[in-house]
Amino acid sequence: MHNGKKIKTLSKAGRHLHMAKNRAWKKNKIVKQKNHQYYADILKNILFTKLIDDKQPGQQIVHMLKKTKMHYERGNRFYYYIDENVSLWSDKPVIHNLPLDYTLIAHASLKEIKRVACGKKISKEMRITNENILSAVEEYLLRCVKYLKNLGTLDAAERVSRIITEKSRNMEDALQRILIWNQFLHQSGHTLMGLGRLDKILDRYCEGLSNKETEDILTDFCICLHRHYIFKSQALLGDTGQLIVLGGLEEDGSYFCNNITGALLDIISRLNLPDPKLLLRVSASMPRKLAAKACSCIVKGNGSPLLSNDDLIIPLMQEFGYEKEDTYGYCTSACWEPLIPGKTMDQNNLDNVIFAGPMADFLNVLEQSKYQNFESLLNDYCKEIEKQAKRCAESASAIKWKEDPLLTMFYPDCLMYGRDISEGGARYNNYGLLSVGLSNTADALLNIKKAVYEEKKFTLQELKDVMKQEEIFKKLSSVSPHFGDDSDIAVQVSQRLFDAAKAGIADVRNSFGGRFKIGLSSPGYVDCGKKIPETPDGRRAGEPLGVHISSMHGQAYTELVSFAASLDYSRGGFNGNVVDIMAAPSFIENNFEKFVDFLQFGIKRGFFQMQMNVVSSSILLEAQKHPEKFTGLIVRVWGFSAYFNDLPEEYKNLLIRRALQNEGKV
Repeated sequence: MHNGKKIKTLSKAGRHLHMAKNRAWKKNKIVKQKNHQYYADILKNILFTKLIDDKQPGQQIVHMLKKTKMHYERGNRFYYYIDENVSLWSDKPVIHNLPLDYTLIAHASLKEIKRVACGKKISKEMRITNENILSAVEEYLLRCVKYLKNLGTLDAAERVSRIITEKSRNMEDALQRILIWNQFLHQSGHTLMGLGRLDKILDRYCEGLSNKETEDILTDFCICLHRHYIFKSQALLGDTGQLIVLGGLEEDGSYFCNNITGALLDIISRLNLPDPKLLLRVSASMPRKLAAKACSCIVKGNGSPLLSNDDLIIPLMQEFGYEKEDTYGYCTSACWEPLIPGKTMDQNNLDNVIFAGPMADFLNVLEQSKYQNFESLLNDYCKEIEKQAKRCAESASAIKWKEDPLLTMFYPDCLMYGRDISEGGARYNNYGLLSVGLSNTADALLNIKKAVYEEKKFTLQELKDVMKQEEIFKKLSSVSPHFGDDSDIAVQVSQRLFDAAKAGIADVRNSFGGRFKIGLSSPGYVDCGKKIPETPDGRRAGEPLGVHISSMHGQAYTELVSFAASLDYSRGGFNGNVVDIMAAPSFIENNFEKFVDFLQFGIKRGFFQMQMNVVSSSILLEAQKHPEKFTGLIVRVWGFSAYFNDLPEEYKNLLIRRALQNEGKV
């Protein structure tokens, strides 16, 4: 018992805790692997984790902070420790997968935060809740100061002490405050929480610092963030959501970057850690020097940065309804979905529209007499996609979120109107869907168009029997044109399917009146593929679906980018659209300036977003065979980076297959 409230053990309450599910996954999947004794030692403590249960979320946080223990390793610049044995749980989903606006946290004292969150204009109930939480934060900080002084770590003690009453004096102060609140977020069950536009937030502290001083401070900060890597990871190791956004187009048309922008790119290149990860907002107006630095980081093979094209994304966000001045400050969710930090509770990964989902049922009822031409068949298939998208949106609309005073106090609109973020108090309350399998579905339909309607090799009724013939089935994957080809028909069919999904969500509103958006990227290409029978693009039953907007047929990078740039992402189609490229390191290293040219071409041509895996098939095959020799090998998965050895075999096999395809070996 604690303050009259029961503290439940994992065995009784763990089924309600999202984090416990992740830990169970790790226990089952990771500990069985060789070379994971370190992980096993950490996981021994799972059953002793205390989950603080309280019907009032504000009191949950107070209790959590009182129970949280301290730990500091000498020699560290910053104090950063997540007590993994004290966590919160809820039987409702917790708002997550978005960055706070860290501006107030980074610059202001706790006293100033109290003034903002507990002012006279704040409703009485909300003010009392915020006062209780912030008082508990102050008590925790005072305990930290005492603990650090007892260790003789006076610099760290003074830096933590200043958080209570003083504004930040320098970059170290600002980063220490960000780390403290990052700890609180993770312990309270807020997963996949990004760091926002750090170069912009920290810009005021650049003056007076040499490049080396800046890089040293930020290096220590990144190393801190990488701690508790396993605890922070979600569905797969590495899926932490710790995304730092850099650069960006300004409202006056100029491009923002500073010493911090370049320093973080250099640091991530040098550290060779999968986390934190970087997203660089790019524009045709960005300096070539910065584009080259981004390419230098990419060629290191750590998966950073993901490139996000402001020239396309900002106008699309404005068209959707975000205010113009807000769009220039956009960040993204944990991976790639654009949103406005500090003003939106947008939950952007609520469900997947599986384009290949209707294919099996559709093939079972195909009638030649009903579909005299390809257009009528495509129309009916698009109607099925529209229905599926609408069902997904309507289902997501019914979600009830956990009350969330911790996030609410950093959302000005919530404070102004006295409404919790879970009740729609943020300025924007839109939802996002993802989609998967567009490439497989487009290729399947293009194959039907060519074989049935143009070349008349077989009828619709014969299609299923034809697919059972091994020799013919193999050839289905090589029929052209393909998804990703810079051809009118490939773009048209892909666009028709995408437009159908957008039409399905266009009129659906969530419980807050927010709209739905959708994108052509998803982490579900493996798991969703397991549910889908064979498709007439040459994909076997249960195999992974296509990865984002990627090449499965060896298209040139410029052709794939041109294809992606030809798609229309308007009318809510901007919830992440990643061109995903596999490249051999030698190719980029031997053609570096041309690679920079390619990046600048792609930005001007109009790709939405882009990420790269820079690794050869030979390295991946060798790493799969001899993992002990490649403990530091990093690859890009979904929208995050991870150690290759930590991935399930199905993800390793997919990366190997894609690398072989890129190199023309399959």
